[in-house]
Amino acid sequence: MQYYFQPDLQITEKHFALTPDESHHAVKVLRHNAGDILNILNGKGGKFTARILETHPKGCAMEVTGFVEEPAYSPKIHIALSLIKSRERIEWFLEKAIEIGVTELSFFTSHQSEKRGLNEERLQKIAVSALKQSGNTWLPKINALTSFDKLIKSEETGMKFIAYCPVDETELLRQKHTSGSDAIILIGPEGDFTQDEVNNARNNGFVEVSLGTNRLRSETAALVSLVYLKL
Repeated sequence: MQYYFQPDLQITEKHFALTPDESHHAVKVLRHNAGDILNILNGKGGKFTARILETHPKGCAMEVTGFVEEPAYSPKIHIALSLIKSRERIEWFLEKAIEIGVTELSFFTSHQSEKRGLNEERLQKIAVSALKQSGNTWLPKINALTSFDKLIKSEETGMKFIAYCPVDETELLRQKHTSGSDAIILIGPEGDFTQDEVNNARNNGFVEVSLGTNRLRSETAALVSLVYLKL
């Protein structure tokens, strides 16, 4: 099923103009005509059906014909991933995390991060594309790139974890997390966190956990954590 994205669409609206990008795709790519029904997401829990009243490549005139509101994800899961060298692997993680149903995402720099910059505009576009592909109704909050030190001091209401390889195998995430509880987990870069970073995280309320005996890439570890925390 093809979905379109209209972030400002509210349940009280009956008529609206589809965004230029989505209008171009509907009219020029998929060749929709007046009278056709489109499926639309607003990224805030709303799933709409709307009829094209007038085609225009920069702003189709639309009429809402149906609406379903889905509840926000529960528990709320915040995945924080240290920057890794490969842009493609970051983008792959982003797509899969949205398919699974992540609530919030942070990317941060740490001592052993090999990459220092991030194209945040591109990530937002990929996030919207992943939302439309999956048909999920909630677009996660994607925070601006930050540092490890700032991230561990930010306000978090749920359980707080840091995945750290040398932790004893008995300290598994799925054993430490209380099912149904909101949570944030920090995932380090290829070289892992330094001991000083782990100590600083612990001092700010984070609990060290292991994801098991398998050696996982950072983006794989982040996805495994998301699955565990959503159970």
